[in-house]
Amino acid sequence: MKPTVLLLAAAMTFAGPSAAKDAREDVSPALVARVEKRFSEISGFRGKFRQIFHDASMGSTEESAGTVAMSRPLKMRWDYKTPFEQTVVSDGRSVYFYVPSEKRATVAPLGGIINDRSPALFLAGGKRLGEIFAIKPPRPGDETGEMGGRILLSLEPREKSASVTRIVVAVDASDYTIRALSLFDWAGNRSDMEFLDLETNVKLEDRFFRFDRPAGVELLEAPKF
Repeated sequence: MKPTVLLLAAAMTFAGPSAAKDAREDVSPALVARVEKRFSEISGFRGKFRQIFHDASMGSTEESAGTVAMSRPLKMRWDYKTPFEQTVVSDGRSVYFYVPSEKRATVAPLGGIINDRSPALFLAGGKRLGEIFAIKPPRPGDETGEMGGRILLSLEPREKSASVTRIVVAVDASDYTIRALSLFDWAGNRSDMEFLDLETNVKLEDRFFRFDRPAGVELLEAPKF
C-alpha cells in the first residue's frame, strides 16, 4: 500500500453526492474560491470507492473497490474488498497498513508521510489550494472514464513530491464538490478513483479509526527513508 493513499483519503473528506452536469469553466480565482469553500463545509464522510490503477511499465490495469471513511483532521479508514482484502487506518497520528492474508500489519507515523507543504495538507483543510498547487486547465486525455462531463482542474504540487506529480480533480458543476480524482506519479502511472454512495458530515466515533490488532498478527514499523 503506497503512502499516496493518504492523499486520496484526505481529498475525500470534502466530496459529496450530487448530480454531474456537462459543463466546463476556465480556471479562475472565483472557481478556486468556490471549490475551497465547498471543501471547508464538509467535516467527514463515508461511502464506497472504485479505483483503476494504470501501470505504465507493464501496460496493464488493476481494478479495486471497497469502502472508505474520513473525519477531520486526517482520520481515515480504507477497507479494500477486491481484488483482495486490505485495510488502511489512520487515527490522526499513525497509519496502519494491514493485509489479513499475510497476518502482518505495518505502522508508520503520519508526520513522516505528510509535511507542511504536502498536497494532503490542503485537502485536509490546512492550506488554501493556491498555496500548495499551481492550478492549470486539464490536459488532453484527462477527461476519460469517471472524469468526463465535469469541471476539471489540474493541480501540480509547488513542492516536488516523491509520489505525486499531478492531480486531476473532477468537480461537479452544480455545487463544486469533488466526484473523482486521478493521480499521476513520476513513473508515469495513473490511478483513477471515483466515489459512490457518500454520506457527508456524518459523526464517526474515534474507535472507528483505531487499529485493533487481531490475535496472531505481527505488527512491524515501516522503514524510514
